[in-house]
Formats: sequence, C-alpha cells, structure tokens
Amino acid sequence: MWQRILFLALGTLGSVCLSLLALSADAQTAKASVTIAQGTTPPPFQPEAPPMDASAVRAIHQQMNDRYAQQVAAAAAAAEQRQQQRQQQFDETVQRSAVQAQADVEQASMPTRTPFQPESAPVAQVTPPPFQPEPAPVAQVTPPPFQPETPVSTAPEAPIEAPVSSATPTIVASAPQAPIASAPKSVPKSSPKATVKKLNLANLSFACVSKNGTPTTIAKLNEREMGVILWDSTLFADRGFDPQTRCNLVSQRFEEYSKANQLSYLTTGTINRHPVVCVTSQADGACGVGITSNAGLLFTLKPNSDGGKTLEQLSNVLTSNANTPTDPLKQ
Repeated sequence: MWQRILFLALGTLGSVCLSLLALSADAQTAKASVTIAQGTTPPPFQPEAPPMDASAVRAIHQQMNDRYAQQVAAAAAAAEQRQQQRQQQFDETVQRSAVQAQADVEQASMPTRTPFQPESAPVAQVTPPPFQPEPAPVAQVTPPPFQPETPVSTAPEAPIEAPVSSATPTIVASAPQAPIASAPKSVPKSSPKATVKKLNLANLSFACVSKNGTPTTIAKLNEREMGVILWDSTLFADRGFDPQTRCNLVSQRFEEYSKANQLSYLTTGTINRHPVVCVTSQADGACGVGITSNAGLLFTLKPNSDGGKTLEQLSNVLTSNANTPTDPLKQ
C-alpha cells in the first residue's frame, strides 16, 4: 500500500517538475520577445568554419602574390611616368637655354649700326680706286726768251663739302726751274657746268623699307607710297656701305633735306674724287651751295656712270604721280 503511495508521490513530483520546466521555458521565450522588441538582435548563428585544404591555401597565396605584383607594376609605371616627365622638363630647359645662347651669340655678332655720317667719309682714309677721274690738267705759260720758264700751278682740289671746280687755274710765280718738256702749250677749255634739276615736290616723307627682300628708299605722300631708289648693288660693301646701310643713310638725307625745304634743286658733282648726286639751293648752283648739312650729298654714283642720266631718272621718279608710275632708280 505504501509503495503505491510513494509511486503516486513521485509521479506528482515529476509532474510539478515538468510544469516548472515549462514555465521556465515560457519565461525565456517571453524575455527573448521583449529583447527583440527593444531592438537588441541576438548574434546570428555562425557555424564553425571547416578547415581549409592545401589547394585553397595555395589559391589564396596566389591571389595575394598577383595583387602584390599588380601593385609593384603600378608603382613602377608611375615611377617611369614621373621619370619621363622630369626628363621632358629637363630637355625643354636645355632647349630653351640653347635657343637663348644662340640668340645671345647672334646678337653679339651683329655689327654695330653705323652712326649717321656722310656716305663718302671713309673714302678719305683709303687709296682711291683705279677708276678715278683724271686730275685737272696743268696750265702753263710759254717762258720768255732767254729766261727760265716760270712754272704754273694746278687748280686747287675742291674740299669734301663741294664738287671740284673746273675754273681756269691761276698762274702763280715761283722760283725758276727747268722747263717741262711734256707740258701742254695751251690752256684747256672749261668743262660744261653740271645740269641742275628743279623739283616742285609736295610735302614728302622718306623712309627705308624692304621690298621683295631688297632695301628700297621710298617716298610717302598721305597714304600713297612710291619706290625712289632700289639698292641692289654691293659695289661699296667692302668699305662698309652694303645695300642696307646705303638705304638707311640716303633715306635719312632725303628726309632731312625735305623737312628743311632744301630738296628743290638736284645736281651732280664730285666729292672726294667720286661722282655724286647732290642738292643745291640755286638754279645754277654747284653741289652743296647754301645747304646746311652733309655738304648737300645725296648718294655716290657708280664709277663711270652717266650722272646726267641718273639725275634725269631720279627727277622723273620724284615728280611722278599715281597716274604715271615710274620704276625706281637702281643703285
């Protein structure tokens, strides 16, 4: 009998334990629900990672090696690009320095511009060329009977500022001397006077420009330009007067005479034993008469050239107009 009672008691106790366990489970569930409602998420279930085999390890190592090789290649490419940029900058700097050095050398080798001076100034220091005109003939008087011959002097050489005069020489007595057997017995006739061209020019201005690569003296009136002298001869270059220098000097003289209203009369003459075209202030004046600068010199003619023809051509060029253009004079 007591065994049945014990058995019932144990059964009741087991039921109570089961009830307590159920209540505890319900409490845990309720607590989890409250935790979820409050925003605290329990950590997810993470199964333990299985161990990796050798092939997986080799694959990971290969990926790491490939990534490292890519990084090394990218770094090398960037370094190469920077090196190329630095080399390019260095080459540009060297090139600029070379260009500047070349410019400095060219500038240093350029001849100094000749200051304004009469074109024939250097001729006085050199031996006259072989094409000089003959000197003035010696005038002589027949000596009286039984007396030593009285010598005669030649005409004095004209100074640089004016042409050589052809007037009859004056006889000057001096100490007696032996007769000159080869002297002429008659006085030569005076040479004809040089032609003087009168110009009626407007208010012209003159300048030296380059036309088709050739230095050219031009005359300007308002908006119109006309070529006056084309400088294409290098005959005087060995004396420092190349075409560009002659163009600059002669253009300056034209401009100076034009501003001073001294370009009304053109003529020809001789300065330093060279034929020249010059200006004068009189209708029958000689070269440089009444002119305040440059002895009236405009430009030197070529040896043995026809001064009268050159003067005529220059006069035609200066007095031409737009309706009757004239080719420039060539010197």
